[in-house]
Amino acid sequence: MITEDQLEQLAIQWFQDTGWNYVHGAVIAPEGVAAEREDFRAVVLKGRLAEAVRRLNPKLPESAVEEVVHVVHVVTKPEHISLAANNREFHRMLINGVRVEYAKHMRDALPGASFKQILDNAVKAEDVQDIFKMAGLERPNIGLLSDEFLEDVRRMEKKNLAVELLERLLQHKIKAQTRTNLVQEKKYSDRLIEALRKYHNRMIESSQVIEEMIQMAKDMQAAMKRHEELGLNLDEEAFYDALADRPEVLLSMGDATLKKLASELTEKLRNSTTVDWQFRESVRAKMRILIRQLLRKYKYPPEGCEEAIALVLAQAQALADDWSAL
Repeated sequence: MITEDQLEQLAIQWFQDTGWNYVHGAVIAPEGVAAEREDFRAVVLKGRLAEAVRRLNPKLPESAVEEVVHVVHVVTKPEHISLAANNREFHRMLINGVRVEYAKHMRDALPGASFKQILDNAVKAEDVQDIFKMAGLERPNIGLLSDEFLEDVRRMEKKNLAVELLERLLQHKIKAQTRTNLVQEKKYSDRLIEALRKYHNRMIESSQVIEEMIQMAKDMQAAMKRHEELGLNLDEEAFYDALADRPEVLLSMGDATLKKLASELTEKLRNSTTVDWQFRESVRAKMRILIRQLLRKYKYPPEGCEEAIALVLAQAQALADDWSAL
């Protein structure tokens, strides 16, 4: 017969034998001699996570390390709207990594190039692709869209190249940042297309379209933390946006109710998925019924309900690959 204490000691020994360190909980407790937690509810040891991120990503700038720690910390907060969703989101981060954007230091990341060099290249370049080639970039780097870089683009003499440069960078940023949020992808894609349409139809000058695109880049950067402000994870935010695609829905239901609906919808749809479900009509039909039942439960406005069901199902399909990886 083995006691709980004996089992614990054996487990500790097994972990130590495989290279893990062991520290008594009281030592790193909030009042401990080497405190590493702000309170006992803290799941993540921020200092150790930051150290691990630095070790695994030696060229990552400190600002990006801090962003990774922040994202993980937010997801693991105990007061989050859904503990089960937290666990799945954290597991997905472990498997797929944490996506952060940052302005890389050119001497570390871009061969023979600097922010200044990229802008200098614009003086010599014939088209926007030449700018990236001269800087040693195979493709646009959305990490370039820092405030400093955008200000330099604003001052470029060749305004036509500045427009093309921003267009290319924004296209890639939209693709990277909104790949699993259909509403946000359409919102920013339409916004970029409309700005360029006015420019090409000579309705606005090059300097005006540059200002519009710079503001768009800043708005997208600010939107990266929008889900935190809503108290939702990224999947829940995507369904929240799908449900609130018509402005009158939010006015009718209220923000708190819509968040609860988005959270429950995310949970139940994810639990209903099977391998290749998006290609099986029988599964899709069951999911439509599930969506309809939840919309009725939360008294979703009946007008436009069918469109909402179609958009929610399409949103679930956009998340299918990520869900199947869990």
